[in-house]
Amino acid sequence: MIIDNHVHVGWYRDGYHSPKEIWEAETAAGVDEICVSSTSTCAELYDIVIEEMIELKRLGGSKVHPILWITPQMLKSEEIDKMFLSDIEWQGIKIHPEAHNEWSYNKALTSRAINIAVKRKIPFMIHTGEDVVANAITFENYYAEYPQLQFILAHGKPFQQALSMLNKYNNITIDSAFMKAKDINKFCKAGFPDKIIFGTDAPINKLFYKHLSTQEYIKKNIYQLRKNISPAFSESILNKTVYF
Repeated sequence: MIIDNHVHVGWYRDGYHSPKEIWEAETAAGVDEICVSSTSTCAELYDIVIEEMIELKRLGGSKVHPILWITPQMLKSEEIDKMFLSDIEWQGIKIHPEAHNEWSYNKALTSRAINIAVKRKIPFMIHTGEDVVANAITFENYYAEYPQLQFILAHGKPFQQALSMLNKYNNITIDSAFMKAKDINKFCKAGFPDKIIFGTDAPINKLFYKHLSTQEYIKKNIYQLRKNISPAFSESILNKTVYF
């Protein structure tokens, strides 16, 4: 069993990635189930997001797990209601502070987004990165304030900050999307193999690894994990999720 916990569908900087393209690439690469959010959200194309998820569910059924990427505009315009009135069973919430840096300073808005996840008892993913607006510690107050909520720190960056958060809080999980195998190994050796879930960020290869097809990129991620991490840890990471 392999679960890709960090997948995208929809409009992106390089063009459009259809549900069919993504589902076929994942399954051809040997992935069994996907947790997927739509990049069309960033263009505030809410109806398209809904259509994409419905089509993905048609293609993959119970093996597709929709994650709702929330933007500040979605909350402010009350369009969030449309997303939950759709026929989609959202299994997680995501925010991206580098794409929308308001999440890093607007506590009321961020708390509102988090409380949606709390109310629905679904995990809350935060894109983390080297930019201070998306640092792992930038949102530390929320990890402490909502101990009942599972936070996924996508990418686990910066590494030392993410490791510090794992040491301090029990409600933190790291997804390995776009993470070097050596850093995944460091998390494991630090005593946190059970806190790492596999993700690829597919089809991010269309921007950064253009010589690779999405299928090849996903396969490479799986191969690198198995090559550089002990079998006991790598197989556990590959078949683990917190979304379902």
